[in-house]
Amino acid sequence: MKYDFKRTFDAVKLTPECQERICTRLSAHTKRPRKKIRILRLLTAAALLVSAIALMGFAFGERITKLLGGGRIVEGIDENGEDSVSVDTGFAVDPVTIWNDHIYFTLDGSYQDITEECSDTDSYRYESCDEDGTRHIILIGGALDHVGWAEYTLLPDGRIFSNATYDGGTKPLWLVNADASIRAEFPDYH
Repeated sequence: MKYDFKRTFDAVKLTPECQERICTRLSAHTKRPRKKIRILRLLTAAALLVSAIALMGFAFGERITKLLGGGRIVEGIDENGEDSVSVDTGFAVDPVTIWNDHIYFTLDGSYQDITEECSDTDSYRYESCDEDGTRHIILIGGALDHVGWAEYTLLPDGRIFSNATYDGGTKPLWLVNADASIRAEFPDYH
C-alpha cells in the first residue's frame, strides 16, 4: 500500500513534509477498518458468550414464570441443593374496577362489564396461554361489595399453582366452586 502512496506522491510532486503528513493520515485511515473488524469480531464473540451464559443460567439456574396478576413463580435449587419454589401471592394491580355499581374486568385492558357473571357463588373466568404452553386462568367473583379474584397457573409439566385475594378469612363459595371446576377440568394437574 505504501508503494502506491509513493508512486502517487512522486507523480504529483508534493513537498516531502506534505507527502509525509498525507502518508501518515492515509496509513492511519486505512488501518481503521481492520481495527473496526477486530472490534466487531470481539463484540460478536462477547455477545455469543453472554448468550451462552444466559442459556446455561436458564437451564441450570432459576426458572421464572410470570403471572398475569403481576407476580411470579420462581423455581430453583436452594443452598442445600434441594428444589425450591416460591409463588408471589396477591395481584400487583387489581384486575377489576368498580364504577357506578358495575364490575369491570381491566386486566387485559378491555374494561368489560362482568357484573352479571359475578356473585357469591359464581365467577367470571378469563384465560390466557403463554408461548411455552403455560395456561393462566383468572377468576373474578363475589358480590359488588366484596369482590375477589384468583389466578390459577397451569405449567406444561402438569403442576398447578394458585393464589387468591378475597375479603375475610374463609374461602368464599365462588372460589370453592371455581376451584372444584378447574380441578375437575384438569384432573392430571397436581
